[in-house]
Amino acid sequence: NVNVVRNTFNCTYVPKIPLHISFDLNVKPYMSCSVWQIVGKACYLIDEFAMKTPQNSTKGVCTAFKSKYFAHKGGLFVYGDPSGRNEDTRSEKGYNDYKIIQSELSMFMPSLRVATLHPPVAMRGNFINEVFANNYGDISINLFENSVYLKNDLLFGKEASDGTKLKEKVKGEDGSTYEKYHHFSDNMDYLMCEAFKREFSDYQNGGGVTTRTPIR
Repeated sequence: NVNVVRNTFNCTYVPKIPLHISFDLNVKPYMSCSVWQIVGKACYLIDEFAMKTPQNSTKGVCTAFKSKYFAHKGGLFVYGDPSGRNEDTRSEKGYNDYKIIQSELSMFMPSLRVATLHPPVAMRGNFINEVFANNYGDISINLFENSVYLKNDLLFGKEASDGTKLKEKVKGEDGSTYEKYHHFSDNMDYLMCEAFKREFSDYQNGGGVTTRTPIR
């Protein structure tokens, strides 16, 4: 899609600028985390973690992140799937995914920016499309050239008839089924809707909407 291609650049890591990381907590085919830096309203995707078994856990992603960015001192903001706030059988009592993330990444003194509810899928998709196509709210999304996962989600993930994301299922070698696309587009959505909460709210209320060029 032309909007994805034209927003692909040589996005490089700048140590003194905060990192913004966002999680999608599905474990098949991998657990995903995207790494961004934000300057003003310009968002730069600089890295992707797609942790497959046996590292496809919250702790596994954090371990991989720490091994690569151990020297980072510029600050860390954490975003992601709101369902990770809930306790479940993957964690000991009193813990959830974000408590694990805060504990595992404590060396970075992370600041949690996770919504209490999922932003509406169709609305957030249209908001992201508007940012890509027309820099809605003066926001820009810039993808690094070697991006594989988010770029594939944006190029090949489909839209369902109700305007949400079509969660196509495929079967893995172990016989399990999983969603082929949208893991990285989901974690991008969580970050964009929370980092630019005011702009997303304005968009939901119909403020300044221009003609959209869909990318999904």
